[in-house]
Amino acid sequence: MNYTVGGTTQVVLQPNVDFLTMRYGGNGTYSFTAPVKVVLNAGCNDSDWAVVLPGEVGIAYYQSPDSGIPDCKAYDKAMAGAKHGAGAILIANDVTRTSLLASRIRGDGYYEGDYIVQVPVLAITHSLADAMKNQAAVTVSISTQTEIIIANTQNLYCTTPGGNANDLVVIGAHLDSVPAGPGINDNGSGSATLLEIVLQFFKLKFKPSAKIQFSWWGAEELGLLGSRAFVNSSKMTNSPVPFSSIKMGVNFDMLASPNGIPEYHDITVPGNPTFPETALRGSAAISQAFKSAFDNANVNTMATAMTGGSDYYPFALEGIPAGGLATGAGGIKTDAQRAQFGGLANAAMDPCYHQPCDTVANIGQDILGKMSQAAARAIATFALQNDINAFLARGGD
Repeated sequence: MNYTVGGTTQVVLQPNVDFLTMRYGGNGTYSFTAPVKVVLNAGCNDSDWAVVLPGEVGIAYYQSPDSGIPDCKAYDKAMAGAKHGAGAILIANDVTRTSLLASRIRGDGYYEGDYIVQVPVLAITHSLADAMKNQAAVTVSISTQTEIIIANTQNLYCTTPGGNANDLVVIGAHLDSVPAGPGINDNGSGSATLLEIVLQFFKLKFKPSAKIQFSWWGAEELGLLGSRAFVNSSKMTNSPVPFSSIKMGVNFDMLASPNGIPEYHDITVPGNPTFPETALRGSAAISQAFKSAFDNANVNTMATAMTGGSDYYPFALEGIPAGGLATGAGGIKTDAQRAQFGGLANAAMDPCYHQPCDTVANIGQDILGKMSQAAARAIATFALQNDINAFLARGGD
């Protein structure tokens, strides 16, 4: 992608630095040049795209919480622009980002008949969006070749024979990796931890009071599709399990980041989305169980918000208490975090996140041991509750 100002001055842009094709954004081969317009408001509604003529390219910005302008997901912006007739959609990254984020344009699963955005959708840096916005007579040249394939994926479940079926504790980790890498930390570390806990519980002849479903989710990297399908299907059809039986959804995703931090998700810390009231106290109880497991082992930990990055999210959105463990992805460790947790400051917690080098050599053995022990202790705590509802109702008290 390049752009031209006033028909004469061409600015050459760098892929993966200035722009990046969004996942599921566009379907087919496109190569064209068209005028660029900044859409009104956040680009969430057809009326926001009134300034963009059919075939033109629209730039949509995310809105800050204090702007007073309602915002929406990247998919909603792209869908509104495509339905309006835009030739392509450019979505400006948040001004605070230091690297491009290409959000999923189809992040909540796919159901037959759902609208699929066919035209190109690209993430661009905030500074690039501003540069084009502040110039007159800007045109952009776009060339993309993308393909959307509708396919099936599977989840794998292993459920304890004992335990109260009306008190179902769902423990999960995703099986898939991104095409760019083998995914040994993301998320072989979580999947393998889950399997080892199953094996140890079997050897110990562990007898839970609650029924435990160990779940290996498919297609997490494509938009949490496996866990979303489980929650949505249970809610709509009571299959594969009755929705009312699901008492919590716990998730392990990336437990061995070599420069990572022991993290547990906490619904009470700043930065959380607005979840249904029914998820709040129970999620706080789950977080407290993980924190206690770390404290008992004298392991320093950090509480993190429950944003939409992994498979706990569909549970919390439906009001089911949720939580989980992680050790960090591509985020940069600060000097303060280095002082508290060790490792390298100003370096990624997982330098091989979503890259070909995410191999066995990328596993932080020490942190994996700490995380897996805390995971097993917390699962045992959940499983041995004679009254899981009372346990969840206590919250973090």
